[in-house]
Amino acid sequence: MELVGPVIEVLKCICNPVVLYVGYVKNLKKNFKKLNEKASELYNMRDDVKLAISTDRAGMIPTAQCESWLKEVEDIEKKMDEMEENYKEVKNKCFKGLCPNVFSCMKFGKHVVVMIEDINDLKGTFAFDKGALVNAPMKAVEIVPAPRVRADSSTDRTVQKILDYIRDEHTQRIGIWGMGGVGKTTAIKILNNVPEISEMFAVVIWVTVSKDWTTRKVQNEIAQRLNITLPEDMSNDAVSRRLFEKLKNIRYLLLLDDVWDKVDLEDVGVPAPSLENGCKVLLTSRSRGICNKMETDLEIRVEVLSEEEAWELFHKKVSDVIDLPMIQPLARGIVKECGGLPLAIIVVGGALRKETDIHVWQNALNELSMAATSHIEDMEIVVFKRLKFSYDRLKDDNMRSCFVYGALYPEDYMIGVAELIEYWRAEGYIEGARNLKEARSKGRTILKDLVDASLLERCYKEDQEKECVKMHDVIRDLALRITSHDGGEGQKFLARSGKGLEEPPEEQEEWECANGISLMHNKLAWLPEWVDCPALTTLFLQGNYELRTIPDLFLEGMPTLRVLDLSGTSIEQLPPSLCSLTSLRGLYLNDCRHLGSLPPEIGSLKSLEVLYLDKHSRIRNLPVEIGELGRLRHLSVSFYHNINDDMNHEVQRMIPYGGLSRLTRLEDLRIEVDIEDRRWDEIVEVVTEEIGALKELSCLDFCFASVEILERFIHISRPWNNGLLKSFRFIVSHPRGGLLSYISYELSQQNLPRLDQYMIFENGYTIPDVIVEVLKHAEGFILLKNKAFEKLEQLGVENLTRLKFFLIARCDSVRTLIGGGCKLPNLEELRISMLSNILDVWDCNSSLMPPLLGNLRVLILEGCNKLKYVFPRGVLPHVPNLEVVDVSSCYDVQQIIVGKIKNSPLSKLKTIKLYGLDNLDCICEGVISWPSMELVSIFSCSKLKRLPFHTDNAPSLKTIQCHEVWWDSLEWEDDVIRNRYQSFFTPQKR
Repeated sequence: MELVGPVIEVLKCICNPVVLYVGYVKNLKKNFKKLNEKASELYNMRDDVKLAISTDRAGMIPTAQCESWLKEVEDIEKKMDEMEENYKEVKNKCFKGLCPNVFSCMKFGKHVVVMIEDINDLKGTFAFDKGALVNAPMKAVEIVPAPRVRADSSTDRTVQKILDYIRDEHTQRIGIWGMGGVGKTTAIKILNNVPEISEMFAVVIWVTVSKDWTTRKVQNEIAQRLNITLPEDMSNDAVSRRLFEKLKNIRYLLLLDDVWDKVDLEDVGVPAPSLENGCKVLLTSRSRGICNKMETDLEIRVEVLSEEEAWELFHKKVSDVIDLPMIQPLARGIVKECGGLPLAIIVVGGALRKETDIHVWQNALNELSMAATSHIEDMEIVVFKRLKFSYDRLKDDNMRSCFVYGALYPEDYMIGVAELIEYWRAEGYIEGARNLKEARSKGRTILKDLVDASLLERCYKEDQEKECVKMHDVIRDLALRITSHDGGEGQKFLARSGKGLEEPPEEQEEWECANGISLMHNKLAWLPEWVDCPALTTLFLQGNYELRTIPDLFLEGMPTLRVLDLSGTSIEQLPPSLCSLTSLRGLYLNDCRHLGSLPPEIGSLKSLEVLYLDKHSRIRNLPVEIGELGRLRHLSVSFYHNINDDMNHEVQRMIPYGGLSRLTRLEDLRIEVDIEDRRWDEIVEVVTEEIGALKELSCLDFCFASVEILERFIHISRPWNNGLLKSFRFIVSHPRGGLLSYISYELSQQNLPRLDQYMIFENGYTIPDVIVEVLKHAEGFILLKNKAFEKLEQLGVENLTRLKFFLIARCDSVRTLIGGGCKLPNLEELRISMLSNILDVWDCNSSLMPPLLGNLRVLILEGCNKLKYVFPRGVLPHVPNLEVVDVSSCYDVQQIIVGKIKNSPLSKLKTIKLYGLDNLDCICEGVISWPSMELVSIFSCSKLKRLPFHTDNAPSLKTIQCHEVWWDSLEWEDDVIRNRYQSFFTPQKR
């Protein structure tokens, strides 16, 4: 009996492995099915990650972890192909009793189980939401817009003088000084863009300091330039240490523009420039004394223009009208009065452009000659006197009001054109417009006149593709002087924007007299309990993220308020005194992440015409009282961030029944929802019926839950059928697909080209007629996961003529996307992502001529693994305007351009990016001229051994990005060519 226990244990040791191996054979079919399911889940995850990467390209690249994970998935896919073959063999033999070796079958069964475990492990090792992207390596120089100047002009001489001192290794700190508007900033803009600068320094950092600078503001600008993300709660000292660590081994040029006081570089975190590190600091200031405080080694004064240069500049601004015999003497007198100051010449010249009335010229000269200024040392008053002439020349008070309105924004602030015009309209400055479209058109006309008068400057937020304007700081000072309490005329402003205020202004008199109050972009945490503002029409509080509460009576003393912007605050609710704002026309609550609902008092705003609740809004639902806003013309609301909220059924009804149908004046409606939000299903049909009944609708952004609901809208909407719905973005995803949810955030952020008509269609087994009907009117089309789509001609060639943007992803039936003879005359950008079976982008083998894409500028290909050639023979002449070619993760691509090419078929190509092309061994055959090529970026193309560049066939090339090891392995025709392009090489870690 004592032997029984040990014997049983021995038998267990023998039997357990046997049972396990028998299970490998017995459960092989079930396990192999499970393996395929797990592999499919992994591939879907991989595809979603790739799409997310491809739709978030601005300044971002995949992390090393992400790339490694994708490579492991690729290895799994190859192993699965092998296992499919092995399984067929096992199935044909073992399952029919023919297996000659049962142990081989067991071994394969064990391999299947191990593979399942490997896939499960791989799925758990990488989560995209923890970050698959990082900032792209910084460029040595970020090119800035700058005017062209002729050689040996005063500006050119200033730039050359600065360059000479930068070349001098013993000069580390250079000060550029001179009066406001004399051209200091222009000089360093031109300097920034000089190619030699990018060769001398690893990074050039531009910081606009301005009057209201803080150490943290300077740190933030430097960190942004260096691709460093700073937590908001990080102390200045901690930021300083972080910046120092980043910069201590980098040869930098720091450009500090518009310095008004000493900036302590040590406090900021900038290593002191020295002979040893080769770094330089260049600053501009109106005061030589500030240069001395900054311990500059030398100072360069920017002088006013010579008489000849001043006349040349004025002639350029005014046109040939100044050559008229009666006008020329007056024009020369005006130029003399401008004192050689470029800004004054530009502004006054803009006001007199193409003016032929001699009396106007005589009056201008009289006004500019009135003040005796020779004894004024500073001359700022002289500048204002001359600049105010352009203000006085504006055609009416409304335009003058539009101009000074820009002073409510912080110094050097990039003002969105759309929002500025919206505020003007709400204020009543745009008269005679019958609807929003007319008002926006009139607003743009006013804006153009202000830009032409040089009172506003155009600029552009590249990261947001947003059209903007800004005020030169001297012009803004003029506007603030005009609107000051002792300005003597017009509107009065209390403008304390962007000054880091932690408490609101205490001067009650300023509140009482103000027509406009701007406390935007400060650190306000509280507001007065009550203020008396009988004349106030605009109140800007946006960007005060620490502001959580608005006192109950705060708005009560503002009976004439027309514009209220609380965007970007942390308010949790609106105060009861909201009901007193009976004159309010525009209410802006974007990015109010703690505001969950609107109060019933919203129904009291009988004059309200514009209501914004989008861009990260947390609004759970619209109240019933929304239907009482009978004058509402524009409604933007986002329910995007509430999908996981635990709410009762009443709150889940995001839009009350009948709420929209009562808004009969509604022209612009934008409703943003998450495609996965099941609450939308409950109301979308009813909401669609209500929207279809709106007769004034001209702009609609809407998510239709099915094709049938879209068909219903198209059938009943009078604006659609009358052609009045000029702007739309329709999203249709049904049944729900997983792909759109991965890019819905990008869609919500408008991360698309700026077009007026978009159609987005995901998932389906047909191409419904209604989609084709909408496509006839669309400029942008996004097609995702459609089983029926094979090529563009299916949609009807006549329906594609308006298309400017086309994105297609995961449509597995596509073999050739664009057939021969297909005309896409307006297509500017083509994005092709994860078409697993595509063999050719365009059909060049048919009897028809190749497809015509004369306006195509951007081509992006990603994840097309059966594609072998990007540009087959005969295609290039039909895409003459290509500027960007971006090909990534197309593993079978062997060649970019096929066939020997004559002349310069890609004469406008500026950028080529190639990534993850494992089989690419040639970009093109023979020698091609690349006259416009500026950037080449190549990674993970191990078989590519030569670049298509020779001694002089790429004269505009500035940067070649790649791994250093790959660069060193390249083959060159001779050392002369290699040495020429060595200077453009920028080592990168992708």
